[in-house]
Amino acid sequence: MDRMQRLNGCDGVQREIAQYLIELALLDFRMIRHLPSHLCAAALMLSNELLGKPRAWPELMVQHARHTEVQLRPCAEELRALLDGAPAHWLQAVRKKFLLPPQHEVAKMRF
Repeated sequence: MDRMQRLNGCDGVQREIAQYLIELALLDFRMIRHLPSHLCAAALMLSNELLGKPRAWPELMVQHARHTEVQLRPCAEELRALLDGAPAHWLQAVRKKFLLPPQHEVAKMRF
């Protein structure tokens, strides 16, 4: 994940958004069907979209992650649903963690 974040040019806030998405996925048993590399790539792609980057998944990322935007789209949509449902989820530990200043309070952000 760190290597992919560097290649993607992530700042601290984007790193925390991607990490938040991944940790939300850990709470959902259905997400286990995704390979870790696929999940990381989808989280980065979604973080690009959430932050309004011009390209959601640049060619450089396709080359290094070996996943295309089309391949990542279903996983990214599932991550988006987890993000949207996080405030109402019965497990709140991850959300509370990402409400704190060290994590840039990314759980407060509205996308």
